[in-house]
Amino acid sequence: MMELAGRLVKSGRLRALFSVVLTGALAAAAADVRAASTPALPQANALQRAVWACEAGAQSRSSTHARFFLGTVDHAAGLGDQPPLILAGGTLTGLGQSANDKGWFNLRFTCRLTPALDKAQSFSAAVLSVVKPSDAVPAPAIPAATGKTWYVAGTDTVTLIHGVRETDDRDFLATCAAKSGMAQIRLAHTARWLTAGGYATIAITANGKSLLYVARGVMDENLGAVVPVIPVPPGDPLFAQMATGTRLSVTIGADTVYSVLLGGAGAPVRSFTVGCARG
Repeated sequence: MMELAGRLVKSGRLRALFSVVLTGALAAAAADVRAASTPALPQANALQRAVWACEAGAQSRSSTHARFFLGTVDHAAGLGDQPPLILAGGTLTGLGQSANDKGWFNLRFTCRLTPALDKAQSFSAAVLSVVKPSDAVPAPAIPAATGKTWYVAGTDTVTLIHGVRETDDRDFLATCAAKSGMAQIRLAHTARWLTAGGYATIAITANGKSLLYVARGVMDENLGAVVPVIPVPPGDPLFAQMATGTRLSVTIGADTVYSVLLGGAGAPVRSFTVGCARG
């Protein structure tokens, strides 16, 4: 399939379509690939589990041993204004990339999953364009800031902060309307390509759990920059992992990496979770 995509790209016909239907032995093969290449599924949230399963399923069916990177977006190709990942009703859709011996390609894909989100039942993707080489150097990892403490503020709107009290010096900010069950995190760092209203794939590691989110770009007047804002739905494991972890690692797209120290976070995080819990 990817060999066909390569020929179509060379001829200028970029919207090649390829499909994979995984049943029986193919589904078992996909599960074997996933098990060999990813952590155990309980160590991830729903979106991350879905991405792992779909990547493994697509790879297992590729005749060219292509690798798939779903949620990876080529912002230089003008794709940042579209949601990179949407998980709804057991179907994952969005943008990604694939790589084989012909090169790298931008994709739009649809993947249908089992109810447990652990196996891909079908996968189809359209090749949008070739990924062009870039001279941009990834930003170096930002070291974790010290001298900050964890605390909770507010009643009607509950806020969890890691920073210096009574200042804007902070590297973590989460808010929720009291008893709403829905929180959002405003990141303290950003990526140079993020625009207001644009999208970013955010990977977070907390206490050994891999968590994946889709953020929107929002202008932060204090920073003078567009920063990612992440919606965190009820039942997401992020805050539970923060309460017992030592460090939060955040990756914005494939560019910006930074850490937040979790020392002393346990009691404030639990207080925030109680304040946000649905009444």
